[in-house]
Amino acid sequence: MTNRPEYEALVEASLRGQMAEEIATFDRMKIDLQKHHMGKYVVIKNVALVGIWDTFDSAAQEAVSRFGRGPYLIRQVGSPPISTTRKNRRKTYERHIIKENEK
Repeated sequence: MTNRPEYEALVEASLRGQMAEEIATFDRMKIDLQKHHMGKYVVIKNVALVGIWDTFDSAAQEAVSRFGRGPYLIRQVGSPPISTTRKNRRKTYERHIIKENEK
């Protein structure tokens, strides 16, 4: 029987692998997407482009209605990639807090 931390680590590793495939799919399509859909939001699931939407909310709503909690990739065409490491997410969050406090 697998204990909970080991199980969670296995699930997280599996999700990272799936997301790496979705990101690679986006990267393969990126040039064409930038030519024809700059600024739009795409959903990628199972290494396939699901669709293209004008807003993040509409892309997310469709992804959730079709696939539930995921995983799937929602990405704005032309935006820089978001780091997937916890350390970098923490830094981004901390920068956001600092900016909010400076207002």
